Amino acid sequence: MQAELDALIPANLDPEALKVLDPAMGSGHILVEAYNVLKAIYEERGYRTRDIPRLILQNNLFGLDIDDRAAQLAGFTLMMKARKDDRRIFSRMGDGKASLNVMAVQSTRHLKLNELWRDLNLTGDWHQGQSQSLFESEQQELSSSVSTDNNSTYKAIADLIERFAEAKTFGSLIEVPSELEAPLNILRQKLAELIDSGDTMQKTAAGRLLPIVHQAWVLAQRYDAVVANPPYMGSKGMNKALKDYAKKAYPNSKSDLFAIFMEHAFSLLAPQGYNAQINMQSWMFLSSYEKLRDWLLDNTTIITMAHLGGRAFDSISGEVVSATAFVMEKIAKPDYQGAYLRLVEGKSEAEKISALQEAIQNRDCGWFYEAKPDDFKKIPPLCQPSCPVGNFA
Repeated sequence: MQAELDALIPANLDPEALKVLDPAMGSGHILVEAYNVLKAIYEERGYRTRDIPRLILQNNLFGLDIDDRAAQLAGFTLMMKARKDDRRIFSRMGDGKASLNVMAVQSTRHLKLNELWRDLNLTGDWHQGQSQSLFESEQQELSSSVSTDNNSTYKAIADLIERFAEAKTFGSLIEVPSELEAPLNILRQKLAELIDSGDTMQKTAAGRLLPIVHQAWVLAQRYDAVVANPPYMGSKGMNKALKDYAKKAYPNSKSDLFAIFMEHAFSLLAPQGYNAQINMQSWMFLSSYEKLRDWLLDNTTIITMAHLGGRAFDSISGEVVSATAFVMEKIAKPDYQGAYLRLVEGKSEAEKISALQEAIQNRDCGWFYEAKPDDFKKIPPLCQPSCPVGNFA
């Protein structure tokens, strides 16, 4: 098995270029596991042990959530993980040699564009010593006084304020075009400079805007892997704004938030990136997800799937959640034969892990299957229980 894995890894793989995103990270459990994998990759490439934690936090791991406390826990957990490997990681963070790219997305409802632009003073049009009354009198003409050189920055800030107004509802489902990655990163660096060396008003304004620019920059990037255990919420539990957004942007997956995240992840991937998630099994069977299944079979490739069924988590009693875990590639490979594991018979985490390990070692064990995309299109409506992924078609 290790030889097979080694054959799949390019010899020229650059660990610092790998990007992994959890768009619904919760308290960061998946990111911690990703840290372990990335650490092993760096070690295989001969990096110094003390450099690895900083490089992982700065270059490789990205996470978003709408819950502020969950994001704090995720950041704390990753920092403790890095601290174990590098006792000086906190000082490196303090002197700007490392950064953390996990955060709770923030709403822009509290931001006023003209006041923010005035206080940032990126054009140098506003001079120290002016009174507050003068600011107020000239504020109405601010938009027309934006210089030509900085007009694009003004428009970019205006776009961000509008785009993230409902951030606490839509979270990482908010679309940010990939072509904005570079200009957003430049603006992010400029704001960091103002926080460090600007005047009082610039420091305050930059501190308010920087989190918005940072989260937009994270969403503008495209990732090698998006890994998630997304939230579950049926359309009946959605508020009007989220329900309307789902109908418009995700008609194939609008029935539940987990399916929306499943589809949305592909838009966050680089070409031939990987979408790895564990979510509810209902998308495999229900007629409401038929168009989603068709789209997946036509536009992506299922690399592997483990149909876990119920009792996949000992912390969740009974059959409350029936799950499936998968890895899909952002490219259609019609002749690719994916690997499927039917692990629904296990009654606990331990039993399912044991069955998985047996399937890896012995593909004739009875719950390991291989199939191409077209095979699923031939599955009859009433699939036999032995089918690896149930009534997928």
